[in-house]
Amino acid sequence: MRPWPWLMLAAAALTTTGCATPAEPVNTLFSYAVTSHTCDATIPGATPQGHFCTITVTVRNTTTAAHKPGIAFAKAKDTQGATYLADAIAQIRADGNGPSLLDDLAPKSAITSRLVYDLPKDRTLASVVLQESGDTIGLG
Repeated sequence: MRPWPWLMLAAAALTTTGCATPAEPVNTLFSYAVTSHTCDATIPGATPQGHFCTITVTVRNTTTAAHKPGIAFAKAKDTQGATYLADAIAQIRADGNGPSLLDDLAPKSAITSRLVYDLPKDRTLASVVLQESGDTIGLG
């Protein structure tokens, strides 16, 4: 188990017309800022079972060492309360040949990327919970 110091948590509530005021809480490894979301997104080379919803997030490495943000830090919830993990294959396709949340993020640098979720056709995003570790409590 990796030692995780106390973390500040980040959460951003979404509405059907846009995101809530973006916050940029800082924790021990990364700071996060959610800037937008959309549903019915097209991801070249990926086919959803329902429809893709994406969340644009900026992740900043706040440390002096490289770290991989990954995509497991963000769980999305729909308006019915169901929880979704980001779709790894669609994430790779969405990133293309550019920088990825799955790559090392250099010290003090940031990446802006889209997190991709495959939701049933009749569902829409309501919130996203950002947390560095499964051992911490997230807010949604």
